[in-house]
Amino acid sequence: MNIRKKLLNWCRNPTKPAPSSLTRLSRPKPVIASILLVEIIALILAPMVYYALFAPKNITSYGLMQTFPLANSQIKASWPNLPTAQQIIANAKTGHGYLAEQIDTRIYNVSSNSTATRVILTAKTNNGPEVTTVIENCTEVNIPDFMYGGVIPIAYNIWLLYNGTEWVGVPSSYLATTHPPSIPSEQGGFLGTNLPNEYVFAAATVISVTAAASLGYLFLRRKRTPSLVSADKRSFLNDT
Repeated sequence: MNIRKKLLNWCRNPTKPAPSSLTRLSRPKPVIASILLVEIIALILAPMVYYALFAPKNITSYGLMQTFPLANSQIKASWPNLPTAQQIIANAKTGHGYLAEQIDTRIYNVSSNSTATRVILTAKTNNGPEVTTVIENCTEVNIPDFMYGGVIPIAYNIWLLYNGTEWVGVPSSYLATTHPPSIPSEQGGFLGTNLPNEYVFAAATVISVTAAASLGYLFLRRKRTPSLVSADKRSFLNDT
């Protein structure tokens, strides 16, 4: 009878109840999950966003004379005070501006591959071979400098229609800007964000090591938990 009474008392008021030990076991889990989440954001997600949206594009990674079309909205945003074709020619005649390049499409054959934003013209020289001229608003990178040597990193080609058949190229003196148009990414690196694949591999390794260490810690902690209950049992048997 005395043993039964002690058993009931022990069950109602254990010295170290099992729920308390289980609570202590589960307590590190949110902390470990938070650490892994912070690592994923800091080591992978944040660098991906930076490289995709904010990192400056490396011009040297593009090919020679590679071009990127310029939309009218981009031209308006980068050069809001761009003069008209008539103004450019008038300024050149009065000595207040550089001489503009002019192309009259009447002396060329317009290619059937031309579009509204890209006019392809072909003409024959005196020696016979065809010469192709392209009228297109675009950004051009890595242009060979045949006069001084080396490579010109970037230039802008903007054409304005002077009349129904004549186009005027905007001289570079009018194209200085504090808000240059962006150059599209070449979709390199991890998932096309230009984030180096080697960096992502290293970051994934760090996160994997942290996850493995955390799982190992939880496993060892779980193995030690029964000893708390065993201690309670030993205390009960000693009392009996």
